Amino acid sequence: PWDGNQESHKGSLTGGYYEERHSKLENMKQLKEIRAKHEDLVAQSAQLKGEISSADQNVSRILGEIQKHEAKYNRVKSQLQSLAHDLKTARAQVATGKKQAASREASVEELRQGVAQLQDQHKSLGDELGTELVSQLSAEEQEEIRALNAHLKSAHKDLMALQTKRTEVETTVMNLKMHIEENLLKQKASLEAKLKGIGNVKVSEESAEEKEAELERVLETLGRGSEQE
Repeated sequence: PWDGNQESHKGSLTGGYYEERHSKLENMKQLKEIRAKHEDLVAQSAQLKGEISSADQNVSRILGEIQKHEAKYNRVKSQLQSLAHDLKTARAQVATGKKQAASREASVEELRQGVAQLQDQHKSLGDELGTELVSQLSAEEQEEIRALNAHLKSAHKDLMALQTKRTEVETTVMNLKMHIEENLLKQKASLEAKLKGIGNVKVSEESAEEKEAELERVLETLGRGSEQE
């Protein structure tokens, strides 16, 4: 047996030869490199699958957040619409109260003038009654004076009632204004701010669908690569 390098003359017909041992070493080296590459690809594939799984979980989480934000958005929007209706109703009540106050003010002024005239007549008649002229009045005239006194008292009572009602209307209008300014408008501003905040953090469904489609493409590509291995 020959322990040294053997030369093969199998390639003599083509005018060359090769060292069989050297060729085996090269094949083993290439096989080792191929196995290392394969192991590296397997590791990369496992890492990629982990990343895809993590990305898929993130997409699911984002979709869940989208649903929560949409529910919150719809709830706040509904509250805002309800508040807008309340605000419109309150403003209508204020306008009605103002009209009623103006109408009652006119009635009070008219009645006040009537009372003033009656008071003047009463004073004039009272002066006459305190003189000798009272003895000169007929029974009918004296009855007219008594009726006038009764009418004056009734008119004065009506005037006081109207003034009280006007004060109540003015108080109602003032309370409605305070309710609008301190409650409804502040709530409206707060809800609008919430809507704006929700809009800033809201992720569109279209974007989420694009991410899912991208994940599916990556998974499909990865699956084809695994089949080729």
